[in-house]
Amino acid sequence: MTGKLGRDEFVTLYNDLNDWKKAFKEHDVDEGGTMDIHELRRAFKSFGFRLSNRLLVAIGRRYANKAGVIDIQDFMLCSCRLKTIITYYYENINSDRQRLAQTSGVFRVNL
Repeated sequence: MTGKLGRDEFVTLYNDLNDWKKAFKEHDVDEGGTMDIHELRRAFKSFGFRLSNRLLVAIGRRYANKAGVIDIQDFMLCSCRLKTIITYYYENINSDRQRLAQTSGVFRVNL
C-alpha cells in the first residue's frame, strides 16, 4: 500500500463523489445546503444504503451540526466511510458466505 490512488481507484472515487453530490442536491428538498435526518435517509437509499433507524440516528449524532442538519461536506465524508465499511466487509470479513449479514439487499451494521 503506497497511499496513492491508481487510475481505476481515482475513477471510482470521482464517480462516487459525483453520485453523492447529485444525491445530496436531489434530496435537499428545501435547497438550504443541508439535510435533515429524513432527507438523509432518502439520499442514502437512492444509492443503495438502506440504514436502520439506530444507525441513522448514530450518523446524525456524529455528523449533524447543533441545528441537527448535515452539510454536503459531512454527507460526502459519511458516504465515503459507509462505502469503505461495506466494501471492506465484502472483501475481507465475508469470506464465508454462510455468515453473510445481508437479507434482500440490506447490509446490516450493528452498533
